[in-house]
Amino acid sequence: MNRAGGGTGTEAAHAASEAPRAGVLVAVSVVSASVLAFEVALTRVFAAILQYHFMFLVLSVALCGLGLGGFLAHAVRRFRQPSLPLLAALLGASIPGSVLFCLRVLFARFPEAYALAAVVLLVPFALAGTFLAELFTRHAAWSGRLYAWDLAGAAGAAGAAVVLLEAVPAPDACLVLGAAAAL
Repeated sequence: MNRAGGGTGTEAAHAASEAPRAGVLVAVSVVSASVLAFEVALTRVFAAILQYHFMFLVLSVALCGLGLGGFLAHAVRRFRQPSLPLLAALLGASIPGSVLFCLRVLFARFPEAYALAAVVLLVPFALAGTFLAELFTRHAAWSGRLYAWDLAGAAGAAGAAVVLLEAVPAPDACLVLGAAAAL
């Protein structure tokens, strides 16, 4: 408590904002899990289709995309509040869409178009970053709880990605992950 007896700043912020609903916490966890598992599946795709040392490109694209998504959330918010259901649907479509485009169109016609593939694969990560940044902005006072669910989703994905990739080929895993992200 502070001297005035009104509690700490964090307590006041929690009291002023509504706690995120269970659906929001699950959404954070599922999106985090889907994106991490997608990243792992992409490393498998790149190792098989390209050469193993191109896996660094997946990590770079993922980090850049998530950061870009945070920036986009901030930029869009200046004009209107982003629609979370729309972002989730776009994320769900972009995961398999980007992989299918890269495999069926881009690498089939231009096998060395790595830079263009990076731009195409940036889209799902940017959408995930926008989605997560928007949720963290809307529930800023509860960011610790949101982050815990984000970490739980990522931790679950670390093991689930291995199981998924043992069960189905990596491109098919991307289809499954797209469906999960859209939920």
